Amino acid sequence: KNKCLKTTTSNRNYFIMAAIYNTSIDVSLLRGLEPAMSQEEQAKVCELLTSGDPSKLASAAFVLHQISDLLSKGILQSARSIEQTKMVDQSFRRRYTPNKLGCNNREERVRQEKAANDAERKLRSTGLPLPVRMPRRVCIKQFDPDGSPRSRKIANPKTWTGKPAKPSLTFVDDQWDGTLGEAFTRIEVKKNDGPVRKLVIGENVHIVKELKESPGFDKVVNAAWGEGYQMKLSNDPVFRVVICDSINDAAKVGLHRGDVITHVNDEPFEGTAEDLNYLIKALFADASSAEELSIVVNAEDCIATALQLRSLGSP
Repeated sequence: KNKCLKTTTSNRNYFIMAAIYNTSIDVSLLRGLEPAMSQEEQAKVCELLTSGDPSKLASAAFVLHQISDLLSKGILQSARSIEQTKMVDQSFRRRYTPNKLGCNNREERVRQEKAANDAERKLRSTGLPLPVRMPRRVCIKQFDPDGSPRSRKIANPKTWTGKPAKPSLTFVDDQWDGTLGEAFTRIEVKKNDGPVRKLVIGENVHIVKELKESPGFDKVVNAAWGEGYQMKLSNDPVFRVVICDSINDAAKVGLHRGDVITHVNDEPFEGTAEDLNYLIKALFADASSAEELSIVVNAEDCIATALQLRSLGSP
């Protein structure tokens, strides 16, 4: 009888905890990775993504990167080794320091994104949209923004005369107007006619922005602040850097035109496109630095606030 009583109590506790986690889990935020995560992990990631803190968005991107890497090897949560379990646990407690991780597999990323899109369409019950840009952390090979030399291992880059290699990423300066609506504004970088030798807004490229409005989300924001998409998160315009072009391994891991660069090598980045090119060039020239460059995109104030409000507006 005592054994049966313990079993019943254990089952009751399990269902109570499951109910608690389920109320705080929004699977549309998990990019289709929920089969590889425990309910507790799902709840923690959702908490990070809806915290309203851009640095916690970057932390969530790191955790999802770790779990995605395990899933690409066919390792589900129930099949993790002790070391793998510790690794995931530590990723939740991690504070940003420069670190080297492997690149994502392109085929696996495509599969995960398709699964995430399918899950979002199927399970979005609130009618509240996700931001048009979601935070993501990726790793790519170091590259020279000037396109030469093709390899860091060339003995004397100054005397190198080979054909320039196109950089994996090019950048342009942009400006956030400080409103919440930027989280739902698609950024398109379009090249003007003629060759692009130096990327200058207004001369070689121009940026087109399109707000994707949702009556449901606007209603939630109006109820809280009465300002809707025009809710001001910053009184002054904020300068930022967006991706102008993405090729090679940068494109393979899912970096797109219009993504906003927020962290480089797990450190917050604030500056201009010229500053970013200088930083990447310096890392490329430093033989002691890692072979890979980690980049976090879209961990912005407007994205963090939008995800937080979206969670508050859920039933």
